[in-house]
Amino acid sequence: MSTLQQIRYVCPLMKNICASVVTLTAVPCELPSLARFGLPCPRSRVFDPSSVHLIRNGEPLECSITPLSTWPDGSLRWMLCEAIVNQTGSIDLCVSDQQGPQAPKGEPSPIELVNAGRSPTNDGESLSWQLFDRLLMHFGIDADGSTTDGQWLVTNTERDSDSRSLWQTTRFECVFQTVTDKEGSSQPLNVTLILGYCHRTHEFELEVRIHNPSAAVHPDGCWDLGDAGSRFVDLFRLSLAPAEPEDTDVQLLCTDIGSAQEGSIDQPLHYPAADGELQLHQMGSGGANWQSPIHWDENKHSTVKANGFTVTRDGLELAQGSRSQPVIRLELNDQIILLEPKDFWQNFPARIRASERGLSFDLFPDRTELCGGESKTWSIRGRIFQKAEAPLATDLGSGEPVVTYNQRYLNECQVLPHLCFSDEKGALTDLIQAGLSGTSNFYEKRERVDEYGWRHFGDLWADHECHGLEPQPYFISHYNNQYDPLMGMTLQYLQHQQPQWLDFVKPLNLHIQDIDIYDTDQDKAEYNGGLFWHTNHYLPAETSGHRSYSKYHTAVYQDFQGGGGPGGQHCYTTGLALQYFLFGDHRAKQKVIQLTEWIRQFYNGNGSLLDRTFRLFTIDIKKNVFTNIGVKAPGYQYPLDRGIGNYLNALIDCYDVTNDQRLLREMGWVIRHTCHPAEDINLRNLDDTETGWFYTVFLQAVARFLFLKESLGGIDPDYWYARQCLLHYGHWMLDNEHYYLDTPEKLEFPNDTWCAQDIRKANLFCFMFYFSETEQPQFLARADEFYCYVKEHLTGSDEAQYTRLLALMMQNDGVQQKFKDKPRSQVAFQTHDFGAPPAYSTTRIMTNYVKDMLRALINLSLTREIRWLKLRLR
Repeated sequence: MSTLQQIRYVCPLMKNICASVVTLTAVPCELPSLARFGLPCPRSRVFDPSSVHLIRNGEPLECSITPLSTWPDGSLRWMLCEAIVNQTGSIDLCVSDQQGPQAPKGEPSPIELVNAGRSPTNDGESLSWQLFDRLLMHFGIDADGSTTDGQWLVTNTERDSDSRSLWQTTRFECVFQTVTDKEGSSQPLNVTLILGYCHRTHEFELEVRIHNPSAAVHPDGCWDLGDAGSRFVDLFRLSLAPAEPEDTDVQLLCTDIGSAQEGSIDQPLHYPAADGELQLHQMGSGGANWQSPIHWDENKHSTVKANGFTVTRDGLELAQGSRSQPVIRLELNDQIILLEPKDFWQNFPARIRASERGLSFDLFPDRTELCGGESKTWSIRGRIFQKAEAPLATDLGSGEPVVTYNQRYLNECQVLPHLCFSDEKGALTDLIQAGLSGTSNFYEKRERVDEYGWRHFGDLWADHECHGLEPQPYFISHYNNQYDPLMGMTLQYLQHQQPQWLDFVKPLNLHIQDIDIYDTDQDKAEYNGGLFWHTNHYLPAETSGHRSYSKYHTAVYQDFQGGGGPGGQHCYTTGLALQYFLFGDHRAKQKVIQLTEWIRQFYNGNGSLLDRTFRLFTIDIKKNVFTNIGVKAPGYQYPLDRGIGNYLNALIDCYDVTNDQRLLREMGWVIRHTCHPAEDINLRNLDDTETGWFYTVFLQAVARFLFLKESLGGIDPDYWYARQCLLHYGHWMLDNEHYYLDTPEKLEFPNDTWCAQDIRKANLFCFMFYFSETEQPQFLARADEFYCYVKEHLTGSDEAQYTRLLALMMQNDGVQQKFKDKPRSQVAFQTHDFGAPPAYSTTRIMTNYVKDMLRALINLSLTREIRWLKLRLR
């Protein structure tokens, strides 16, 4: 009997209880707290969110349900669950005609904008909010010099539209403008403030983001610190002042959690602010490698002047330590407010000032460079107590309720139909676990290069890039989510019910959104909104930050000099989509949409007349030569490589988060203009491993498209075209594919990354068995052959714990588990005639060009044309 068929009687009003869908593994201090988690739903199971109930120990939880995505029939595909919990244990899902406990409607927002003036920031009151009727909150910013005048502008205020949600949010978008250049043009810094609040538990969170929307200049294609598009911020401060300071008691509580090596946690020290101004200053990570060149500025000078933290009162030192975990306690008459900055020491340098007049958070130190398109987000968690009910400060704890997922339920929902979640070990399981517990696990990697600080925390150290090089104290290389470890780590969290993976998932998610994505619309279309490449291969980052190439890279990989930035072959969206579905991260959803639009323009152009003409001569008329988008075979619009695989994956993820039906048609278009089910594969030159291996990434995306279409019931010509293409290549692979390292002479660097890449072939053979015309066990036999080879080879490899190999294994895990029981597609195979493969035709190329130019004329914008030309000539 399947999980969804189980029926357990709880009470007359609540029947059809599923087996436990999640298990609460942590509830801070066992106080009533708000748990927020995403849940998938099987197709046609849930149509009305109000019919959903969450049950613990037979009792209904107070909860609210918000739809995130739907199936084609309108039933919920993903939903965000919010529930009031106070104990760990399993939670059951119930779907009933009876409404359960719901959140009250119409609760007033606890934050109001009270001053939106446009006066210079030095008056301190130009932009302020009233918070909980007790605190006055405002920002202070000083950018590009202390004498610069500035003006505030509130551009948008948005309140949560779902009045039933237990977690109500209010969002303010602001612009701080300064005049810096000779022409006197305004240079903006965007600031976003989001308050989330639960009226039932009085928990809240302040999220603050600062963003430089300008484009980088990136001279000669190099993306170094010190770029002319950067903004230099001397102050970014969030202040909270009590409305009645004479009736307020402010205390700073600071715990030194020590370094990772020490592993000790001391009791918090209490510092009252009544006797003078307190300052907690986290200057460095507190780790042994705090002087790592990862913290260089544009002149290769360290931005970290001292390690650890200090606590002072009126300039006199009270304490010092390694890694501070602060809590601020505000006693306001009959209420106590506790505030805790999230990941405070990890995002150094940061300073907290506390006095009887209030407190402030200095989030940037002097002369902080915020690069073009770069942002930074901080969060401060808090809770309000009645004084008689307030816990001891040492009992506040850190963190939020954490859940793990029932694997059988995930599998039956079929929202990730190409994967299976299981406790049973696969070929990769033990190898992947080294990421948590191996001698060079991800915790240890952080410490090795001091992967901390506001710009770096969350990123992964690309340690594989120093393989085979002469040993040196530090080799700094930034990974930038290559092969989507955000997805891989999230899947491991689901696969093995290990919340430890969230120690990396959550900061990596934030880092990608803030630092790795080029968040501007002021640059070339093929750059705007894109994901930056990782650091240049086999070279230290120097001053390139997270921007691929540095001016110091004079002799680079494969003799390629200069140039970098976002590129279509480095686009990963699935991990971000999972953050939206599992944690309700709406900004992650927006980034999926943004990356999809970017990669679409990367491969199709921006629709302007000049751009279309430029692409005609640099891409369309080319054949079998390298172009701006890669090497295209004659007659095809797109190259058969990982970039188009990324494009297809982005379309799938964007469909998942938006339900936009047009994206399904676009997926079919991309496949039809990349390959053909009757083409001569030998003409693709796939035997040239260095240039041909990318095809496996594309075929994996094709398989994912097929699984999606089946789950939606979308069996149409696009489905059959893709299925026949997959099998056409599958039969070729049976006869031609081998292990990459069997022919090392074809490889420029024959390292064990190539062995990890062989996992893709194993997974593809599984998919081809699933979709094959008849049951063909030779596909599974070849899959087992490749799984065994990868496991045996990497088990004895000293490269297996490198970041790139771990990311590849995590990205490709879950397929072998699905095919343990040899599943087959329920859609019976049909043969369709799709004609002859396309051939190179100048007539067709020019016909398409004329059609596109006519469409561009309809939407002609002289401003866009002029801007395109200026950017090309820059």
